[in-house]
Amino acid sequence: MTPHRPWTYPEVAELKRLVALRRKDAAIARRLGRSRRSVQDKRDRLGLRVNRPWRENDTLVRRLARDGWHDAEIAERVGCSRERVRDVRRRLGITAGRYAPPPRVDKRRAA
Repeated sequence: MTPHRPWTYPEVAELKRLVALRRKDAAIARRLGRSRRSVQDKRDRLGLRVNRPWRENDTLVRRLARDGWHDAEIAERVGCSRERVRDVRRRLGITAGRYAPPPRVDKRRAA
């Protein structure tokens, strides 16, 4: 384990700049010569939130959920997991639409 090394003002400035550019903690750590955990801890202590570009889909999730789409259907449309849609929907305060997607009926077998 490497000994604790205090953060310098130029390092903190670079950290802020790279977070604003949406760089990942691992990439920032390599650039600054620090561990990913050290970068993550310092970012958290400074209150620097990582802006996730996925939030651009919030409007689409809101509209589709309002129209009664199920999380699985939204996930397929947006291109992410059902759990991710569920988490976003909950963060936005949107209640779930249908509890399950409608069953697919093979009309040839139904007759």
